[in-house]
Amino acid sequence: MARMTYRTKDRHGTHYFRRAISADLRPFMPAPRTGKANWIKSLGTKEVT
Repeated sequence: MARMTYRTKDRHGTHYFRRAISADLRPFMPAPRTGKANWIKSLGTKEVT
């Protein structure tokens, strides 16, 4: 079974969705994410079922 590298967990146990953004697309991202290498979004849970 392949490992899901797009799902991460911080030191407090909250799960996050993380995707890398290619260098060509970074300038076109919306305002708070312009120039950033990763797009990170909280999944709002500490449990994964």
